[in-house]
Amino acid sequence: MFGTKLHPITFVFIIVQIVCLIILSFFFLNRSEKKNFDLKFFTISTLCLVYNFSNGLIPDSNFIADIRSQYYITFAIGIIASCYSFYFIHTEHGLKIFNQSFVKAIILGFGVWYIVAFVSLYSITNNLSLCRLIFFVYPIGIAFYWFFKFSKWLIKSKYREWNKYKKTKVFTGLIGMISLLSFPVILIIFEDNQPAERIAYNIGYLSFSFFFFFRLNYKNSDNKTLEYYLNTDLTKRQQQILLVIYENPNIPYTELAKKLNISTSTFTTHTANIYKALRLEDKTKNGLLSYIDDMYNNI
Repeated sequence: MFGTKLHPITFVFIIVQIVCLIILSFFFLNRSEKKNFDLKFFTISTLCLVYNFSNGLIPDSNFIADIRSQYYITFAIGIIASCYSFYFIHTEHGLKIFNQSFVKAIILGFGVWYIVAFVSLYSITNNLSLCRLIFFVYPIGIAFYWFFKFSKWLIKSKYREWNKYKKTKVFTGLIGMISLLSFPVILIIFEDNQPAERIAYNIGYLSFSFFFFFRLNYKNSDNKTLEYYLNTDLTKRQQQILLVIYENPNIPYTELAKKLNISTSTFTTHTANIYKALRLEDKTKNGLLSYIDDMYNNI
C-alpha cells in the first residue's frame, strides 16, 4: 500500500491501534488520576503500533540502513512488544502462572538470547532462516512450559465459581497468550507472509482491547464493591479475611481474629494461605494491603 510493502491487513490493525490510542488519550485528558491498567494498555498499544509499522515497512532496500540492520531493528521491536505483552497478561489478566521474579527472568533471557542466537549468529552466517529457527527455540520452549503450568493451574482453580468479570478477564488474557506464544510457530511456517504474521500477532491485541472496553462498560454498569473483584480462587473465608484486613489496616491480627470469632492461629494460617494463593512476594501485612490497593485502583 502507498508504494510500500505495507499489506492492507497490517494497515487495518494500525488504524485500530491508532483509534485505541486516541480514545485512551481522551481518557487521560479528562480525568485527574491515571489508572495503572490504562497506562499499561496505552504502552502495549503504542508498542504494537510501532511493531506493525516496522514489520510492514521494512526490510526495504530504499532505507538508509542495510537489510541486516533492518532485521535487527524489527526483531528487537518485536521482542520488546512481545515481552511487554507477556508481562501485561501476567499482571493485568489474572493469569499469574509464573511468579513475578520468573517473568522478569524470562524477559531478561529473551534479551540475552536475542544477542547470542540472532544478532551474533546472523552476523556470522548471514542465514536469516537458520537464525530465526534457532532463536525461536527459546520462546517455543517457554510456550510449552507455560501451557503445562496453565493446565495445572486451571485444574486447581475454582473456575466454575468465577463471575462474569473474572471469566472475561482470564479468557481474554488466555487468547492473548495463545496469540503471543503461537507467533514463533507461525513465523517458522509462513516465514515472510505478512498477512499471516499480522493476524496471528494482533489477535492478542484485539483480545486486550476487548477486555479494556468491556471493563469500562462493566465498571460503569453497577456500583460493584471490592468484594466482587476479589480473586475467586480464594475460599469464601479467605476472601472474608482479606476484606477485613483491608477495611481495618491499623488493627492487629489478634483483634481481627476476635471480630471473626476465630483464634489468632487460625487467622494467621488463613493469611499464610492467602499469600500462597495470590503468589505474593511480600508476605507481610503491607504486601497484602499493597496488592489490594493495586487491584482496587485498577478496576
